[in-house]
Amino acid sequence: KSKYLYLSVFLISYIFGSIYVNSLTPIYKSSALVKPADSSSISSSNSSQINILANIIGGRGSAEINKTSLALEMLTSRSFFNSFYENDELMTDLIAFEKYSSGKKSDSYRKNLLDEFNLLKSKPSIDSSHGRFLSHLEFTRDEVGLITITINHPSPLIAYKWNVWLFNALDQYIRDREKLKAEKSVVFLENKINEVRNIELQRGLSNMIQSQLGTLLLAEVSDNFVFEIIDDPFIASSPHKPNKSFIKNVIVFGSIFLLTFLILTLYYFNKIISFSILPLSLKIEDYKK
Repeated sequence: KSKYLYLSVFLISYIFGSIYVNSLTPIYKSSALVKPADSSSISSSNSSQINILANIIGGRGSAEINKTSLALEMLTSRSFFNSFYENDELMTDLIAFEKYSSGKKSDSYRKNLLDEFNLLKSKPSIDSSHGRFLSHLEFTRDEVGLITITINHPSPLIAYKWNVWLFNALDQYIRDREKLKAEKSVVFLENKINEVRNIELQRGLSNMIQSQLGTLLLAEVSDNFVFEIIDDPFIASSPHKPNKSFIKNVIVFGSIFLLTFLILTLYYFNKIISFSILPLSLKIEDYKK
């Protein structure tokens, strides 16, 4: 008795679902699979020498520092984002992007936010920009240490551009930090080695200087200081999400399920939904068997 109601609800929900999913903004993703570079740990001998020296002077040793863990923490930090914030082209992509044309394979921007050079007239605060950037960023680390860095964006071109920038900028950022720290350490240790008289302590300081010089050498000559790329970032050819067919099915079958629940509930109370197409009417009546 409710077959026409079922058919109508199915058609309405299907049409509504189609309109809804087509109104959703497609999101593309660009991912890079990386692994820690061979020099990802500050020399373990350096850490050992620190522990030896600490034992000699009665202090506590320090744990080994891992550049990969440091890099992943820096990835979401505001201090690292500052280099993104200072890049006018990247900030224009972040703030003024409007839509991506899959037919033309090009991006369009909100002209009212751009100057004559197609760059932002003014930048929002670094805090709000940082939060917006993080909404596009994902990274995971599996049990064997491989790291996947992903950028999600309505434009596959921007997702790819940001992913390439992210890898290079993060590697350079950590490289510069380690170089500066190693240079300061060498200066400090060279001054200290002339002040101490303990032979074992001098030997430990000398080994630490060599370790810091090794860090400087790696920072200067290595192409990949923190990460080595296993799978390069790519320009996606199709959206990653939303899953339009899944959403449409949820809407259609969810509507049918709710209608079935309503009909059976009313039937329990000896009621029925009276529905007709011509003329259009919908009302609840007593059910007469």
